[in-house]
Amino acid sequence: MRIALIAAAALTLTGCGAAGSVDGRLVDGLTGDPVTEGRVLLKSSDTTDMTCMTIEATIGADGTFSVPGTCSGATYVLELPKELEHLRIDASTTYPGGEPVSAGDITAWNAPGSGVYHLSDNEAKMMRTGADLDSVTIWKTDVEVNYPKKLPGRVPLIEEGGHLLIAGKANVDKLKFHPLVKSEKKLRFGEPEHYFDMEPWYYIGVEFESKTEYEMVSATLDQGAITKANVGDFEALYITDKALPPGRYALLGDKDRRTYIVDFGTAPAEKKKPEGKNEEG
Repeated sequence: MRIALIAAAALTLTGCGAAGSVDGRLVDGLTGDPVTEGRVLLKSSDTTDMTCMTIEATIGADGTFSVPGTCSGATYVLELPKELEHLRIDASTTYPGGEPVSAGDITAWNAPGSGVYHLSDNEAKMMRTGADLDSVTIWKTDVEVNYPKKLPGRVPLIEEGGHLLIAGKANVDKLKFHPLVKSEKKLRFGEPEHYFDMEPWYYIGVEFESKTEYEMVSATLDQGAITKANVGDFEALYITDKALPPGRYALLGDKDRRTYIVDFGTAPAEKKKPEGKNEEG
């Protein structure tokens, strides 16, 4: 009799303890394609049963997953393991354990962390093409213009199929594009009592016709060529090559003294100059 009661109790615990499941599909938010490799994790923090705290399943070739064995009384959130740490999903939705649940399509965004990235072939590489800025006063005016002291050895090109990724709310709010315009003429800056000449060089947001003739120019993003992602408190912009006219751009905040440099649509064939400033008087 005692053995029978123990067996019945064990059967009851087994049947009620881990009878649920969560099914869904992981989809790339930028392309709409399924995420086809890796694992998903279900985690619960409101259970003391070690076997119920973390459950995992492998993602199928079509992006689908089925996580069996969720426990009654536990509440789960979906997370991604380390091998998929470059993807971000909304982990705020909860799923009840102990019953079959359909999670539907879960959108995953390729955004390794806060920063600026060149996204190509679904691989995000952090942009390291920064340049320190200097400023000069346009000849016989009080108008200052910024310019990069040096150009990176290799400027990344955002071309068809690729994206510039700006990740993190602070970066999305702060960073702005400005045309980086090369003057083909030698220019003079400063005042008659103290001046210097620069060989052809790049200037941020200014197009020179001569040392005294210039036009302030700006960059306007085509919002239709940008995908915006919001995952909880995380924001990101995925900017295609069509978002800006072909050319070279500086990406920086209003008070930054350093800028990213990036090409859109074309790659200027130019010899790199180590410095823009050369002759002083």
